[in-house]
Amino acid sequence: MDTLYTNFNEEYMSTNNSCFDFHEMKHTIGLWMDGEFVWMNDLLSKEQVERRGLDIQANFTTALLNGCDVGKLVMHIHNDTNEEKGIKLYMQQEIYHQLSNHMAYYAPTDQYLVHALLKHVYVCNGAFQQKGIIQYTTKSQKKHTFPHLWENIKKGGLYYQPLSTKNVMSAFTLEGEIPPFSSVSASYWVIKSRSKEVASTLNKLLRKNRLEFI
Repeated sequence: MDTLYTNFNEEYMSTNNSCFDFHEMKHTIGLWMDGEFVWMNDLLSKEQVERRGLDIQANFTTALLNGCDVGKLVMHIHNDTNEEKGIKLYMQQEIYHQLSNHMAYYAPTDQYLVHALLKHVYVCNGAFQQKGIIQYTTKSQKKHTFPHLWENIKKGGLYYQPLSTKNVMSAFTLEGEIPPFSSVSASYWVIKSRSKEVASTLNKLLRKNRLEFI
């Protein structure tokens, strides 16, 4: 493995590691299960998750490699019930200072979300149980009045909008099943780079778990 030497950065995170700011991009995490959705950024949400028999712990680390800023969130999820739990982890991205040349889109070949600006790009991706992004969407904030991008929460379906420009937010899901009395891990990462090619290389290493954050 290639090792990245990095500091643990608590200032990026909210108190429960479900919402973080990383180089002018806000990332917010949510959980869908059994037809219901909760944000994981307040005590009430934590109680709702625990009532469903799940315990979620998260760690966030950062690194600088090949001129790119890299942030990685690892979530450890434990199912404390005797039933299998099907979940969808919801990852939402939003640039704080929007510009007219801002574009967000899903890159099907590389299978990640991109926020492209004039001088740099953000590449966002993740992995859960050997799978990457399942659903993805982008949407203009000026035309959207909800704080999330679900089209049908009951069915767990996102809006289908693979490309948007200007004042944009985006989201994707990582989906899987957790066996009874078992623990699994999910990873979410963001790469800020002046070069999409360099970011793509780092993304491939992260997908293959070849970069170790310590």
